[in-house]
Amino acid sequence: MLIIISAKGQEQVATTTWPYLYSEFTNGVIYFNDGKQAKRLLNFDIVNEQIHFIENELIKQLFLYDISSIDIGTDTYVFWEQKAIRVFKAEEKGFVGAFIKARLDQIHETGGAYGSSSTTQATRKLSSIEVSSRLNLNHVELQRDKSMGEPVNWEYDYHLFVNGNAYKASKRSLRKSLTRDQRTAFDKFLKGNKIKWDDPDGLINLLKFFNNKEI
Repeated sequence: MLIIISAKGQEQVATTTWPYLYSEFTNGVIYFNDGKQAKRLLNFDIVNEQIHFIENELIKQLFLYDISSIDIGTDTYVFWEQKAIRVFKAEEKGFVGAFIKARLDQIHETGGAYGSSSTTQATRKLSSIEVSSRLNLNHVELQRDKSMGEPVNWEYDYHLFVNGNAYKASKRSLRKSLTRDQRTAFDKFLKGNKIKWDDPDGLINLLKFFNNKEI
């Protein structure tokens, strides 16, 4: 299930010059596979789908090969095929999570920085702020200029993560993962339970169903 979030409706506004989910780099914790932890100021770059941190006032990319999860403020992220997933609800055998994706196709020609216009201008600005450990941009300078960019909408792409598998949170996708007999039980379950496909509280009920199935 894709839920599009309007940047204008969010307290944390991502723009083409500030590609981040959070309005500022936020106290966070990095959990390593060997059990160690590290505290850093963290943010989520929704344009490049990367976790960034601050080191000596410069923005660096967090590489994920030895990391199990991170917390940014009160939000928890785990990783699936090197992509960050925000965890919304968890059960013993799985969780409801979402990939967060920028909707670059929705950048309108409503004016770029300094009064200039066109999507080309917005795209150029996106290219100029691709952040990695090589670019070492100063986060204070980047934050200062964030209001100069165009708003960037983003979306939650909800999935169920069960028994080491990922299933897109839609009726059609979930039915495809089931045998014929399981589909019958699934359809019966849906009739008796009103599932809101855009609500993690509703999707957690689906997780309980799948935890009792061999899928």
